[in-house]
Amino acid sequence: MRAALRAWAWVCAAAVTACGPEGIGPTSSEGACQRAARALVRLGVDARVAPSSAGGFRVQVAAKDTARAEAALTLLGLPAPPSEAPHWLHGPGERAAARREARATEAAQALEERDGVVAARVVVSPTGASVQITTQPETPPGWTPAEVAAWLAPSLELPADAVRVEVFPFAETQRPPSLAPRGELVTLLAALVMLLSLALLRAQRKVIARGAE
Repeated sequence: MRAALRAWAWVCAAAVTACGPEGIGPTSSEGACQRAARALVRLGVDARVAPSSAGGFRVQVAAKDTARAEAALTLLGLPAPPSEAPHWLHGPGERAAARREARATEAAQALEERDGVVAARVVVSPTGASVQITTQPETPPGWTPAEVAAWLAPSLELPADAVRVEVFPFAETQRPPSLAPRGELVTLLAALVMLLSLALLRAQRKVIARGAE
């Protein structure tokens, strides 16, 4: 009977673990993980950011969404790795590069607030900018690449014709078969919990019957 109780407790713990939140993707800064979590939410996956035991932050999703969320973040290249620690900027060239990088980050965050945008990446050079926007699947954006270029150009301190904008609708790849059974595992564990509960109840009835004799 004690063995049945231990087995039942173990299966219950395993089922809870399988259904609980799991960290996905690499450890990064809180801001980078927040952007990754927002992208997942736009794709219909409930996600949040939590501190990592190893330091930094990680994106967390429900266990049933792990495979899909990991695939989505891989396709989007999120979360971005944490930036290097600030260092002393010695000359005007380094200061100008730091300003360009800050403007690119701000532009990407501003784009991700627009309707239909899942994620955005902006790379700025002294002579131009490359902008890649991933939009929600099957949702045509209410703007054109030319409009985005004209909107971003002033903040990037560039002419509109120097801002190249590419738009890619997000397309989920087929989940690998090895990752598919997670939902089936949870169902199987729930069934095992039920069977062990019935076995435990039957054992208790036998003990009570013997005591009555």
